[in-house]
Amino acid sequence: MKTRGKAIGLLFFIALFCFSITAQAAAIKLRIKVPNANVRAEPGAAARIIFQAPQGTILESENRQGEWYRVAIPGPVGGVTKYGFIHQSTVDVIEESKEVPKQEKTDARKEEGKKVEEKQKVEEKKEVEVSEEVGWIIKKGKAKAPSKTEANKEIPSNESLQNRKSQPIGMGLKIGTNFTNLSMDVEDEVQSIMGFCVGGSVTLGLNEFLELEPEILFATKRSRQFTDYYGSSYSNEIEWRSTVIEVPVLIRASIPLGDVFRPFIFAGPYSSIRIGGKKIVTTKYKGKSLSEEEEGADLKLFDFGYAFGAGCGFQIGGGSRLSLQIRFTNGLANIFDSKNSPITWIQSIKTRNLSLILGFSI
Repeated sequence: MKTRGKAIGLLFFIALFCFSITAQAAAIKLRIKVPNANVRAEPGAAARIIFQAPQGTILESENRQGEWYRVAIPGPVGGVTKYGFIHQSTVDVIEESKEVPKQEKTDARKEEGKKVEEKQKVEEKKEVEVSEEVGWIIKKGKAKAPSKTEANKEIPSNESLQNRKSQPIGMGLKIGTNFTNLSMDVEDEVQSIMGFCVGGSVTLGLNEFLELEPEILFATKRSRQFTDYYGSSYSNEIEWRSTVIEVPVLIRASIPLGDVFRPFIFAGPYSSIRIGGKKIVTTKYKGKSLSEEEEGADLKLFDFGYAFGAGCGFQIGGGSRLSLQIRFTNGLANIFDSKNSPITWIQSIKTRNLSLILGFSI
């Protein structure tokens, strides 16, 4: 029975000791307040003294047993740490931080995780709102100053985007007037008569400034030639009329001065084929006149040369553009059919043309 009682007492003492350690698990800093404090091997006044700590020494304790603190004895760095016990009457507690229970730590982690998750949701909501706002601004073509919520991103207007990035392919219509002046190898007077032109074009954007623009135009060209014979009452008047299909291929260089106004210059070759024409010869002699009309106009079918000019374009919204240009056309080919013409005093005729053209492109 005595042995059983001793075992029960020993187990009770061990349980009490473990409970005391668990309950007092803390990081405690102590300062020696007496001239020399005894550090003993066991928690008791009769225990062996293993170290003496001078006044002001800072010791660390992990737990407390009644009136005694279990402290780490100062020793060499890297050496084995030794422990002893010091009475509470010889020290002052200068810092004590109790260990947070495991359940409290878990709850704190969960709370912190919830806060981080809520913050992420708020940031994602802000990003979605900014994205929707940016999309609405670009869709409506409404300029807006950048803000912090837009991450300092510049939002160009719809018209600016169209000017910065030319459409790769555009279609256009053209209509205008012609003033043709034939260049001849004689000194006769030549007068221009107004004609017209109409057609279409395809615009190929090469970059922000350059465009390639092939055209096909249906045009009428008319001019009048006067021949006077001095010293007599005899004179000749020839009206040249031609209907042609003309194909210029122009390179246009634009100078963007804003979202609306874009002046430009252009140049390129052209070729044409005559699909109709005639000449009207009017002879005046002693107050009488006689007119004769001849089909074919004594002109060759094909012509070629170059064109150049300048103009300005106007953005009118939705990618559409109006343009107004002045164009000079200089023919390089001799279009006079001297072999089949009864006119013997002319050997060469070349085309000179001035056009005013209004264009619309999409």
